Amino acid sequence: MQNNPITNAIEGQLIHTFGEYLNDFFHTTHFTHWRKGVLNTLCKYGHQLGCQVFTSKALCPQAEGEEWIYDLHWRAANESSRLVRLPLVMQMEDFQDQNPFFHAIITQSVLKLAHARADTRLLVLGCRDTQRTLDHIYNTLEQFEHYQAGDRYVFALWDFNINPHANKMQVFLHHR
Repeated sequence: MQNNPITNAIEGQLIHTFGEYLNDFFHTTHFTHWRKGVLNTLCKYGHQLGCQVFTSKALCPQAEGEEWIYDLHWRAANESSRLVRLPLVMQMEDFQDQNPFFHAIITQSVLKLAHARADTRLLVLGCRDTQRTLDHIYNTLEQFEHYQAGDRYVFALWDFNINPHANKMQVFLHHR
């Protein structure tokens, strides 16, 4: 979805949300509790845009339904269809990359996002080397044969190797 004003606004809000708005939250909350804060923030924003939000109702009770395929997705619906489009799909991996399966799990999340016919695909994760992680993500996307013009991604990465007091979520836009 190229140059759509709503998609551009969503991406701008994601940059602000992860780069600034949630910054204090990331600094004062242990990373194992980030999922709830991220889901609730994105649920609130999705509702403000008139979308139905589907995610873990245990973590985000105001969601319309449970997560389905993705950790969170926004649905646009109308009177004749419960699904007109997906403005946003998100995967979130809330572990650090000392996990021996880190690249396999990231590959799985990236490919799950890649097959989504969504306006914007969001991946949120913690890592120990932002550039190495981004290289792995970009390489995974480039090898996916259905990666096509108009695909839009937002990657929000927290690098645990950066001094916590100087750190903030790094946000990267990737448009094909």
